[in-house]
Amino acid sequence: MRFVSLSIAVIAGVVTVALWALANRPVSEPAWPVRIQGFALSPYHDGQDAIAGEYPAEEQIDADLALLGKRSRAVRTYTASGTIGKVPELAEARRIKVALGAWIDARRSQNRAEVERVKRLAKRHENVIRVIVGNEVVLRNDIPLAELASHLD
Repeated sequence: MRFVSLSIAVIAGVVTVALWALANRPVSEPAWPVRIQGFALSPYHDGQDAIAGEYPAEEQIDADLALLGKRSRAVRTYTASGTIGKVPELAEARRIKVALGAWIDARRSQNRAEVERVKRLAKRHENVIRVIVGNEVVLRNDIPLAELASHLD
């Protein structure tokens, strides 16, 4: 009796694993497209820290855009602070469109300046096709929703 029970358990296990393997066969990944619609651009290099205000050099950003420009039509940024504010100008020279982000957080004194920077850059550069304000600020609970709405206005 024990042998029969053990045999049934082993057979059930083998059948279960076999069915799972059959249903979960690996599939080939699709080929990379020649052109990609856009990339999220955070052009920080080794040793640079956005939180500490250590921004990449303009030359580093331009080199990154040169690489991305071979495969993409657009980039999206998360801030306009420091040298990241040069992205619209550098991207414009490479015919890359920009969705320009304004970083909003708990540092209220910097938020208004960030929004003003983004507005100024959007007006100055025709390749800025979109402005994104306060990405994830509500998720991080940095400021109340009403305060974010005032920045959007």
